[in-house]
Amino acid sequence: MLNKRSLIAIVVVGVMVLSGPLTTQALTNTSSPNVLYDDFDAPFAVPNQSLQWDYWYKTIISADSVGFLKQENLLGNIDCNNDACVTLGSEGSTNFARLALYPETYPGVVNIAQLSEQRDAFSYGVPHRWLPTVGHPVTMTTRMRFSPNYKADASGTAVGTTLIELWNAPDYYKDPNVDYTRDNSQFGTHTDNTFVMGFSWTDAQTLGGLFKGFKATVVDKIGFPYYSADLSSVNINDWFTAKTVWSTSILGVQTVSFYINNQLVGLTIPVIPMPALAVNIIQDNTQVTLGSTGFVYVRGNPTSAQLLDIDYVSITQ
Repeated sequence: MLNKRSLIAIVVVGVMVLSGPLTTQALTNTSSPNVLYDDFDAPFAVPNQSLQWDYWYKTIISADSVGFLKQENLLGNIDCNNDACVTLGSEGSTNFARLALYPETYPGVVNIAQLSEQRDAFSYGVPHRWLPTVGHPVTMTTRMRFSPNYKADASGTAVGTTLIELWNAPDYYKDPNVDYTRDNSQFGTHTDNTFVMGFSWTDAQTLGGLFKGFKATVVDKIGFPYYSADLSSVNINDWFTAKTVWSTSILGVQTVSFYINNQLVGLTIPVIPMPALAVNIIQDNTQVTLGSTGFVYVRGNPTSAQLLDIDYVSITQ
C-alpha cells in the first residue's frame, strides 16, 4: 500500500467562480465546485460526506509499542499520532498548516503526515474534482516553506518524500469490512493507473538519488515520472510560491506548466491526457532502493523535526 506510494511520487487569495452552491463554514476557507482557497487562519475544515468539495481529510500514520497505527482524522479533533502531526501554527501575521515528522520513538515503521481533498484509501474510482476545460485551466498555487534540514538539492538530513500534488488517488482501495488500523497488508495497488502533477522533494537515498531534491514532476499511467524538472536552485527554506497550471486546447491537447514565485520553471505536454485529479499534500519517511529481487522499502528515521508549512492553498478553474 503506502510503501509503493513514495515510488509513485518519485515518480485563493483566489477568484470566486459562482458556478455552483457555496460551501458555508465558520472559517476562512471559501470553497465552491470551481474554487478552493484556504489560508489556514481558522480551524481545519471538517469533511462533509455530502459535499465532495469540502476539506480537509487528515491522515496521520506513525507507530506505538504495538507497531503501525493509522489515525484517519474525520472529525478534525486529532492533530498528532505519536511522531507525525498535522497542526495549525502562526508566526507574526502568518498563519499556516504544518505537516511534521519527528525522530521516531519506534523506528522502522512508516511515518506519514497528510492533508487530502478526499478520504485516503477510499478514493480510487471515486470522481475527482479538478479537470480543465477549454478556456478554464486548473491553477493550483501553494505558498510554503520547508524546515532547514530540507535542502533543494537533497544535501540536508531530511529523509523520505514530500509531495504537493494533484493526483487520481490510484494507489490502493480499501475493503470496508476489514480493519486496517494496524494491518495494512491487504491493500490492493493500482500503480498501472497513476496520474500525478505537482512539486516533489525526495532524499538522496531513494533510488540512488535518481530523482533527489526539489522538482516539478508529472507521472502518467505507468506510475513513474515521465517529466521531472530540477529545481535545486530554489530557496525552499523561506516562503515561496509554487504554481501548477493545467490547461487543455480545443483539440484536447493538455499542457502542464510550473512556476516558482511566478517565474516559469517547467512546461510539458502529457503523453497520455490526464483524467480528473484531486489535491494531496503529504510527507513520508519511505526510502525506495533496488535490491536483487526488486524494490526494497526502507523507513528513514528523521534525526530532527521535518516540517512543511503551508501558508495557503489556492485552486481556481
